[in-house]
Amino acid sequence: MLEQLKKQFTWPEEKPDLPFDSHGWFTDDNKASLKQFIKSNTLVILEIGAWLGKSTRWLLEESNGIVVTIDTWEGSKEHKPKEIEDNSLNFFNECKNRLPILYDQFLANCWEYKTRLIPVKLHSSLGIDVVGDYGVRPDLIYLDGSHEYLDVMADLRAIKKQFPEVQLVGDDYNFPGVRDAIYNMSILTDHIGGAWWEV
Repeated sequence: MLEQLKKQFTWPEEKPDLPFDSHGWFTDDNKASLKQFIKSNTLVILEIGAWLGKSTRWLLEESNGIVVTIDTWEGSKEHKPKEIEDNSLNFFNECKNRLPILYDQFLANCWEYKTRLIPVKLHSSLGIDVVGDYGVRPDLIYLDGSHEYLDVMADLRAIKKQFPEVQLVGDDYNFPGVRDAIYNMSILTDHIGGAWWEV
């Protein structure tokens, strides 16, 4: 099933001509929450939200299997706001110049892992359904996509429809949209800072 998914979401023949870019958000709390569940028999990890691949590379280094990562690589609302407050200007400037080359930069950053990495370039809830419909069954899911309530609800509904028994770990518990969606889906969690996991 993974081979069929790989055939649909292929890598380019040549590595994008971009220098490595380490930009991203992946904390020690994220690592600690995930390390609880990465075992020797963790063969497939599904990641939702990749940006430039900081967490993706870590997941590949910590496990022996395949990572399937879902992202549009177009950024989200917070990366291109209509109005910018002074306190978010630095964040906006960090992101805006990366948006036009986001996918190519991700590929360049993760090129050495391409035999074990399947980048699914779709909206997250649709991508979750596509992965599930291919018959791929992950051993662990890491949710780090949109922070918008409706988006998170759509992601969680798709996850629970396709993979109801799979261990779920996530980020951004400190965002109200994420926290409210988890609560309204009646998912019991524990958390360290913004990192959370289903219990």
